[in-house]
Amino acid sequence: MKKRIKTPFLAAMLVLSVMPACAGNDRVIDVAQLPTPAQQLLSSEFAGKQVSFVKADRDLLTLDYDVVFSDGSAIEFDSRGQWEEINCRQGDVPESLVPEAIRQHVKAHYASERIRQIERQRRGYEVKLTNGLELKFNKQLQFCGIDD
Repeated sequence: MKKRIKTPFLAAMLVLSVMPACAGNDRVIDVAQLPTPAQQLLSSEFAGKQVSFVKADRDLLTLDYDVVFSDGSAIEFDSRGQWEEINCRQGDVPESLVPEAIRQHVKAHYASERIRQIERQRRGYEVKLTNGLELKFNKQLQFCGIDD
């Protein structure tokens, strides 16, 4: 009796064997190799900070860039050079990078707190304050709640 290997099984095995070869395609690059919008943001908003390293991270379908500063702060950019996440460990996210409605909400409800991290997501924004609270905002910049 002949055993036949099913096509879906073969396809799954092929995908699983190729995935490790594609994973981990991180490489260190120069700031000059970042997309122009990312370079402009770094020179205008983070001019005084020393860049520790820049990493290009290629996944199966996407290319992201991670910029890490010597103080541990970091910015993640998409393939077009638009920021996706800003994490300022020893300072505040520059006000010019925070949408006005979010700044006003934080100022009105958490006056003594500062924004340490901001993430632009598909469905809106997530902001982390100095007291550890994580605030969620939708695409229209309306407050949605506090993330646990």
